[in-house]
Amino acid sequence: MAKEIFQDVIPPGKRSIRRIPLKRQKPAPTPPPVREKAEKATERRIPDAPPRETRREEQPVPIKEKNYSYYEYPKKKRLPKILIGVVGGILGIALLVFLITTFASSATLKVTARQADASLDSDFVAQEVPEMKGIGYKTIAVSEDSKELVTASGTQDAKKKASGTVVLYNNFSTTPQKLIRNTRLETTDGLIFRIDSSVTIPGKATLAGKSIPGSVSVLAYADSPGEEYNVGLVDFTVPGFKGTTKYKDFYARSKTPMQGGLIGKINTITDKDRTDAIKRAQTKAVAELLSQVNTKKQDGFVLFSNSYAADFSNLPDKQTAGGSVEVGVHANLKAIVFDERALSNQIAEKSLKDFDGGPVAVLNMENLTYETKKADPKHPFDPGTLSFHLKGQPKMQWVIDTDKIVSEIAGKQRAELQNILATYHGIEKAEVVVKPFWLRSFPSDTSKITIEQH
Repeated sequence: MAKEIFQDVIPPGKRSIRRIPLKRQKPAPTPPPVREKAEKATERRIPDAPPRETRREEQPVPIKEKNYSYYEYPKKKRLPKILIGVVGGILGIALLVFLITTFASSATLKVTARQADASLDSDFVAQEVPEMKGIGYKTIAVSEDSKELVTASGTQDAKKKASGTVVLYNNFSTTPQKLIRNTRLETTDGLIFRIDSSVTIPGKATLAGKSIPGSVSVLAYADSPGEEYNVGLVDFTVPGFKGTTKYKDFYARSKTPMQGGLIGKINTITDKDRTDAIKRAQTKAVAELLSQVNTKKQDGFVLFSNSYAADFSNLPDKQTAGGSVEVGVHANLKAIVFDERALSNQIAEKSLKDFDGGPVAVLNMENLTYETKKADPKHPFDPGTLSFHLKGQPKMQWVIDTDKIVSEIAGKQRAELQNILATYHGIEKAEVVVKPFWLRSFPSDTSKITIEQH
C-alpha cells in the first residue's frame, strides 16, 4: 500500500517548509529590570489621577482626618490649634498657681522662748483686790466628812446623842454673823440640837443679779441622848433670834441625817485605836479637799502644796454591824490661790538682774517653798492683804503672745518678719517655713499661720 502523503501541508511546488521565506522582524527591546519597571510604574502612578472610586474614598471625612499626622494638616489649620494650646496652657498654669496660693498656702513659725534660772529667797505681799501689777489672790473653801472603821474592843452601857452635819445660812445682810458654840437649832417637831463649835456665817452676796445667802457647814449634836433624835434631813430655825428681824433670815438645813442617838449597850474601842483612826481620816479628808480645790480654781491661778488651812471636828461614833465602830471627822479647808502671771513677774523682778519686765512664767512654781507670814496658822487668810515668803530655784521662761504675732505678720512680706520679731524680747530665735516656697509673703488668712513655741 502506497504511502499516503498529506498534500495539504506541502507547499505548492513541493517546497519544503524550510524554504518558506520568513518575514524578518526587528528584535523586541530588552525589557528593563523588574526593579526599574517597578520604579517607573511608581513614578507614573504618583502623577496619575486616582480612579474615581479611590478619589471618593479619599474625600476628607472627619474620621480619616483624625488619623492624619500633625504635619499632614495644612498650615492654615494647624496654627490656631497651636495658639489655643499655648494660651490654654498658660491659663491653666495661672489658674493652678492662683488655686495653690489661695487655698494651699500656709506658714509655720517656730519660735524659741528665752529661759533663765535664778535663786529666790524673798517676801511677797498679795492682795484680794490687787493694785496695778500687784499679786492677786482668791480663797476657796471646801468641806468633807471622812470616816474610818475600827474593830470594837468591848461593850459598855452608854447614852449617846444623835448628831450630824448642818448648813447654816445668812440671808439677812451682807455682814457676816458669828454663832458661838452650843447655839441652839430647832426642828419643826421641836427637837433641839446644838452646834459643836463657834462659826461665822458669811454675809449674803449678789451673783448674776441673784441674791445668794452666805453659808457655812458645822457639826450639830442632839440636846439629849436617845433614839428619838435620830431624824432624817430636816430644816432648823435659830431660836436665839426669835422675836427679832433675824429670825426669818437665819436658818439651817441638814447636810446629813442625825444619827447615833441611843440609850443602852454599845461597842467600844480603845483610845489609841480612835486616835489613829482620826489621823487617817484627817489625812484622807485633806487630800480629797485639795483635789476639790484644784478642780475649782480658775486657770491662771496657782495653789502651793501648803497654801491652805484646815480644821477638823470629830464626828460622833457610829455603831455598825459586825462589831466595829465608825469614827470620823468633819473637815473644813480654806485654800488660797495666787495670780500666777503676776506672781511670776514679781519673782523675776526679785531674782533676775536687768529683768526687762517680761512677761515670764515660772515653770517649776510647785517646787518653791511657801510659808505664810500669818502668826495664827489656823486663820491665815483674813480678807485684804496676805504676806508670805517664797524660797527656791525658779526656772523662768518668757511668755510669747503668739496671737499678736500672727495678726502682725498676716499678709506681710517675709522680709518684714525680722523687724516684727525684734519687738518681742522674749524670743531667743525663730525659723519660718512658707508654702509653697515661691511665695514671698505670709497668708492673709490668720488661720493658715501656725506658731510653734519651743
